[in-house]
Amino acid sequence: WGSAITSTSTNYFTAYSAKQGGHLYFSPHSSSSSSSDWSSLGGTTTSKPGAAGYGGTSLVSVVGSGENLWFLTQSSSSGNSWKNYPDLSCMDNNGENYDTFRDVSWSVCKQRCEEDSNCGALTYSSSGNCYLKRTCYNLVARNNGDDSAVLTRGGSDDVAVWRDFTDLSCMDNGGDNYKTYRDVASMSVCKQKCVEASKCGAVTYSSSDNCYLKESCRYLEARNNGDDSAVLVSRGSSGGSGGGGSDTSQWTQVPGGKCASAPAVAAVKGRFDILCVGTDGQPYAHQVINGSPTGKWSALGGGVKSGTAPAAAGNTDNKKTFLVVVGTDNRLWWTKSNSDGQGWGSWPGSLPLPGSPVRGSPALAYLNKKMYLFVVDTSGRPYYMTLDDNGHVKSAWTRMGNANCVSDLAATAGCPSGDSNCVTAACFGTDNQLWYIPVSSSNSFGSWTGTGLYSP
Repeated sequence: WGSAITSTSTNYFTAYSAKQGGHLYFSPHSSSSSSSDWSSLGGTTTSKPGAAGYGGTSLVSVVGSGENLWFLTQSSSSGNSWKNYPDLSCMDNNGENYDTFRDVSWSVCKQRCEEDSNCGALTYSSSGNCYLKRTCYNLVARNNGDDSAVLTRGGSDDVAVWRDFTDLSCMDNGGDNYKTYRDVASMSVCKQKCVEASKCGAVTYSSSDNCYLKESCRYLEARNNGDDSAVLVSRGSSGGSGGGGSDTSQWTQVPGGKCASAPAVAAVKGRFDILCVGTDGQPYAHQVINGSPTGKWSALGGGVKSGTAPAAAGNTDNKKTFLVVVGTDNRLWWTKSNSDGQGWGSWPGSLPLPGSPVRGSPALAYLNKKMYLFVVDTSGRPYYMTLDDNGHVKSAWTRMGNANCVSDLAATAGCPSGDSNCVTAACFGTDNQLWYIPVSSSNSFGSWTGTGLYSP
């Protein structure tokens, strides 16, 4: 059905794929360490994913039910993810913070939290102060410009990681429990039942040996009844297809728009641009800044071939986003944003085809002042060409070996080998395995390599 790949480092990429009407899945891959299994990020998808990364953070987006657009962010190759809460202060022990950093950015604040094993949440003030917290008991609107975020740690731990709370009840929607087990022998058995349930993100275990599974822990309350609680921080590699504790709590909906295609994501310094085809057949763009959607959509005009999705990549040198679509005339068309992403140019012209019609949607990656454009033709043969920032052809179409792609290509800057002058392209082959190939900045390509990951 399709995949997306993204990289925030030169020696690994993270692959994403989705099952129609099911969850989104991810798996990190590098030359020295890779997973042959997918981990679930939850959600309910009706499209293939789009993804991009910059500065240690990746954003992945899918279309859900009702043609609504959703996204989540992940930090570093560990698969850590954040749920952002704009204009809210995160309360932990009446607002107490165990560590504070002054004059830092939002991204640096998150990095400080990830580097500290005690940290589970943070609040970032409008004055640049970063407050680290062990958890987030409650969120309060103080109207002082504070933003907050809650961390879900990923990775490949062999065992699940928990944060325990003695003599406290974990509250989720007023204390609702989506599943209850009676006569459970211990808290450890209760925790194991949670790890085995993909929806579970927290438990409360009572003095009468009842185990209450919860999707999340909104806040903790002292009821003086002998209850103990625990929040699942990392499910671990033995935890089945679980995705860090909740099917939906990591996801943020982009307001105000409907998407009739899969999304494309571009990353530049300070923002992510998410693009999709609207229900009227023209492409639209929306920005995510500091982890939060702006709520403003930009109509880009033109028409996109039904059943195809846009391709986008951010020019990290001039902060412009480059966009390529398959038009209603089956030709490839391009345009780009201005440096703040708020305005877009016209469609200057079409690009040459690789000699045969294009099947499906294109893919883009940016590296060393060049755009790498990837397509699959109607026979499943993968091609790439390079362009400058003005849409001029730098190198003509080149076929990438004898591979047969049954899905669209995905692309990202960086290669598992650690070569910084390299981009990676990937697709699912006839064996339903995800395969990838490196393409160097000197316009040579390597061999196709199987990841061991099969279509979910």
